Amino acid sequence: MICYLSEYIDRPLAGDEDLADGERLVYEVQESVAGFAAKYSGVDLSETMGMYSLFDLSPFDIPNGIDEKEENFNQLIALLRAEKENRLAEKLIERHTDVRKKLKAIYKSLPRCVFQGDENFSNVLIDENERFIGFIDFNLAGTEVIINQLVNLAGFDYDEKHTEPEGAQVRLTYAVNDFKKHMTRMLCVYHATENETRAMCWYGWIVMAAKWPSLCYFRECIKGELRNEILEMLSLIAAIPEAQLLPDMIPANLETQ
Repeated sequence: MICYLSEYIDRPLAGDEDLADGERLVYEVQESVAGFAAKYSGVDLSETMGMYSLFDLSPFDIPNGIDEKEENFNQLIALLRAEKENRLAEKLIERHTDVRKKLKAIYKSLPRCVFQGDENFSNVLIDENERFIGFIDFNLAGTEVIINQLVNLAGFDYDEKHTEPEGAQVRLTYAVNDFKKHMTRMLCVYHATENETRAMCWYGWIVMAAKWPSLCYFRECIKGELRNEILEMLSLIAAIPEAQLLPDMIPANLETQ
């Protein structure tokens, strides 16, 4: 017998509405996830891994044998090689290898929780005041390293609304500051350990270089008028000090190496 469960809740989806304050809703979702992690860390963990999982594969990653971020990174490197940017590709590979080696050494010891795993507005329910009230669609749910989940929710916005050149460093600084702003709000709710904070820098670098929206953005820009600026920004990403990814609330002298 083949069955499926259909769920119905008489509440609007954020993705279907013309929101008056979408940024506020983003913060509410992030703070709710952080609060859930603080309360349910280590509780009823699932054998199924979440969609952001590195090393331990989610069901969607198992057929390819590598996690989604590694596959995205490989696509970025293939793009750079096709564009004859071999030196930049090697710089990124060297940093990527170093970051993954550090993460692999500690990720199993980091606190975990079970998350919905696909927290975009098409899965976010809101009330009549456009306040977050819950999620639907748990097909990507699973166990995840908490700090990795929060880093993925913070993400990196490369100011893609700005289609004119503004400088690689300006664009990267905007993205890093936006990431730190979102992480700061979540870390006021979920209080990370020192090991989690170290891992945050490494997970953050992976998201910065290899999250799917980032890959799509790099690919589009490299083929367009922003090519040189984005190539320069990728060079900056390859060399960015890990401490620069720490929110201002965390001491800058925290050892991340």
